[in-house]
Amino acid sequence: MSDIFVAILHGIGKNEAGYADQLIRGVRKEFTARIRKIAGEEAAGEARIAFKPIVWDDILAENQEKLKALIEKMQQQIGRKIFFGLLTSFYNRLRSAFVAEYVMDILGYLNEDAKVKIQARIKEELASLRAGGRAVTFIAHSLGTVIASDFIWDCQFRGLMQPFTLGNFFTMGSPLALFALRWGPELFNKPIKVELPGLWVNILDTNDPIAYPLKPLNKEYDSVVLADKEVSVGPLGLAHIRYWNSPAVHALIGRKLALDWLGANERLDPYGLEHLTHQYATELTP
Repeated sequence: MSDIFVAILHGIGKNEAGYADQLIRGVRKEFTARIRKIAGEEAAGEARIAFKPIVWDDILAENQEKLKALIEKMQQQIGRKIFFGLLTSFYNRLRSAFVAEYVMDILGYLNEDAKVKIQARIKEELASLRAGGRAVTFIAHSLGTVIASDFIWDCQFRGLMQPFTLGNFFTMGSPLALFALRWGPELFNKPIKVELPGLWVNILDTNDPIAYPLKPLNKEYDSVVLADKEVSVGPLGLAHIRYWNSPAVHALIGRKLALDWLGANERLDPYGLEHLTHQYATELTP
């Protein structure tokens, strides 16, 4: 019996073990329900997903703390006043915490040493999945989508991890299009490879200022990304952190993983599997 293997990468900010629990519960529920509907109760009881949520932000934590201390020292020297001393102190703490824990995640990842350490962490965690070269689906959020894309690309084109087979790629609230600004969309034209039956679905809420569509970047991304799928997960200001507990997101991911399991375990004839996969893809594309 072949299991489905899923790696999860968080985004910017402080994250600890358990950050993906709501997503895992929701995806597992949708996965089981879809298999039950298509193949019956017995198949649903046999179907399994092995999830591996990966925490990487601790690798950047030391530099964040150094930056936070430096910012607070600079603010004290400047003696900036807002209303009252207490309010000033509160504001400065918020400001320094935001810069250190969020902006510095992005700047820190651009450091090559940090990238190498984060990729080594991902390799170690994937090894513990014991996928044995079988396909691994990636679910990534925010800056984690950039980290996951870089890791997958380095596996596929530089042999970073052998054996490595990509299943699907689900990106949530992704700023990957913004990273194209480093070279320009015309030169940012070598995306990862996603081969059938795997799919790349870019999930975004229009209320999320960090999330951008990927298909309009250039013809290369247009061909590899199945869909920039818009969902409604929360209001402006909160949408970016609400993908994890969204039933719509759970359904998007769980349905595809169910089809993967049914195909890998030959619980559907090839024609039936192709039909359902086509139906899934058609519902995501305008």
